[in-house]
Amino acid sequence: ETQPDPPEHPANGPYDPYFDFDVIQSKTVLGKVATSLNLNVVWAKKYAGGGTLATNEAIAILKNHLRLAPVRNTRLTEISFNSSDPNEAAKIANAVAGAYQEYRLEKRKQDILKRIQVLTDDYRAEEQVVKTKQETLDQLRRELNVPNSEPTKELLKSNSPSYYQAKQQLQKMV
Repeated sequence: ETQPDPPEHPANGPYDPYFDFDVIQSKTVLGKVATSLNLNVVWAKKYAGGGTLATNEAIAILKNHLRLAPVRNTRLTEISFNSSDPNEAAKIANAVAGAYQEYRLEKRKQDILKRIQVLTDDYRAEEQVVKTKQETLDQLRRELNVPNSEPTKELLKSNSPSYYQAKQQLQKMV
């Protein structure tokens, strides 16, 4: 039976080999391999007597012939595929490794985008706090007739070019 989609977070950290095994054997990864290598058609004659082979059946066959092993003293996982045809075995093992790599890259990208969104939201919230406080300060200045002591853009550029450039870059990002 094929593993369901992999969990979001490994219980034993990001380099838990058994978590990797679950991910590699998941429908997400093996389904991509079955589809990309067209195993439904390729294996129809061999495993379905020439009939149609469903994707879930191709995934189950993949999983039954797949061998995963941690590489000692590394974070690597050895992926091999048992087949009477060595070319097929190599092609499938490499496809599994590639699909797993794509899965990991996509998950990492999603994680980074979530983190960027959190930082952007935090930045906007802080910006709103600063804006509110600036409005309060401006109101108090007007009420108390205190002159504005804010430096001009030209003064900021000449005295603190790195501050001014960083501020401009942040404004462009938002």
